[in-house]
Amino acid sequence: MRTAHLHYGMVMAGDDGAWELSCRQKKLRVGTEGESVFEVNHDFMKFWVQVYAIPVDYMSKETAIYIGNMLGVVAEVENQKVDGVLRRSFLRIRVGINITKALPTRFWLAREKSSNLWVYFQYERLPKCYCYNCGIIRHEKKSCKNPTTMAVWDPTKPRYSAGLGVSQVRSITSMGAGSSRQRRWKEQVVEETSRGQQSMGKRSEKRQDTEESMIRNE
Repeated sequence: MRTAHLHYGMVMAGDDGAWELSCRQKKLRVGTEGESVFEVNHDFMKFWVQVYAIPVDYMSKETAIYIGNMLGVVAEVENQKVDGVLRRSFLRIRVGINITKALPTRFWLAREKSSNLWVYFQYERLPKCYCYNCGIIRHEKKSCKNPTTMAVWDPTKPRYSAGLGVSQVRSITSMGAGSSRQRRWKEQVVEETSRGQQSMGKRSEKRQDTEESMIRNE
């Protein structure tokens, strides 16, 4: 199994206002034994986080859990594969995140045999009260006393910009993987494949070898 070293790059951005939420402070209360972090600490909020630019070799549940633990407390990991086939171009993790701290939006992925790259996050239903100055959810830019933080990758640009917040996507399990429509689609694919194989069987050996070579090159 290939390994990668994941390094935090505290690179943050703003949101597109995908979801309204009051910016009023909530008090932290002390819980009793047996309560989860989500039941006890009102400074934690659960988000579905989309993780982009992950190489295909690392698109796995194990990678998602590893990244989720960097962000906060992992609540759920979506299985992006159906019948061994990837259904998304990104990982999707539900994580309990401490919203009193700035939201990370990227981390540095150092690979052993390939060039290093940035992997970045997008948060589903991110509240509008996300501060473009300090990256914290609980207040807006107009009430923030901190100076504008500049980007790590370009000190001439603000670190926070629109695009961190996105609309919620449908779960893979609700996409109708076992629906009658999908079954009909699979049957059609099998039928077309069978017809294609029969047609190819009637061609000359030379013509068949040429076409197979073209397919491999594509």
